[in-house]
Amino acid sequence: MRLTVLILCFCLAGISRPVAETPVPELRIDDVPFAPRGVQSTGCGFSVGVDARWRTEKVAKTDSRGRKWQGLKATYGADEAKAHFNHPIIAATATPLVTFTGECARHTWPETAARDRTERVAKWARSQGYRDIRTRKQRHAGRTWHIVEYQTNKKGTLWTSQQTLMSLQNDVLLRVSFFGTTSACRGFNGLLSANHTHEVEVDGKTLRARFGDAKTINNGIVCAQRRHGENLKLFTTIRRTMR
Repeated sequence: MRLTVLILCFCLAGISRPVAETPVPELRIDDVPFAPRGVQSTGCGFSVGVDARWRTEKVAKTDSRGRKWQGLKATYGADEAKAHFNHPIIAATATPLVTFTGECARHTWPETAARDRTERVAKWARSQGYRDIRTRKQRHAGRTWHIVEYQTNKKGTLWTSQQTLMSLQNDVLLRVSFFGTTSACRGFNGLLSANHTHEVEVDGKTLRARFGDAKTINNGIVCAQRRHGENLKLFTTIRRTMR
């Protein structure tokens, strides 16, 4: 009898023990990882910090006037985000896209080539409806840079932040450009707070995660909610790694 009671107690203890739940991950999809390591740009005489999680490729092209441009391009996009977060729910998200391109061309350039080209970019941006268009000159890494920055802010379109920088030394014109999305969706129906657990169906399975200040649109897709200021801060951080 005593043995039966002990067995029953152990069984009841097993039943009452709470079942451990799988922790809900927090995936801040609007963040862009950036831990720079120096990469030399072929033929352009500068190095720049690039994150190993970004995709890096060489630039080699010829423009309409036969000038050969070379350099490098680094991209953080959907494929890089999936590898970075390594979670199946990323298949149902729209993550930011950020690119850095540094390229140069050797030519008999006029002395005002860098300034003239940034002014041309600013004029084009105005004609395309960009806003907050700013131009300035800055000394950095032994070079004088002419900079133009601008962003879109059209309802119903993808918001983007962009910067173009030009620097001329002797017969080499260096062009650096940044591009970053601030909103990865064309329409949304609400923001997800950091402490909110959101459910998304992927391949017939319901997956759960927390997304910070991400957006959600009507069909359940979760979209990055990146701010223009965050992109500009990242652009500045990358620029400061240039040597």
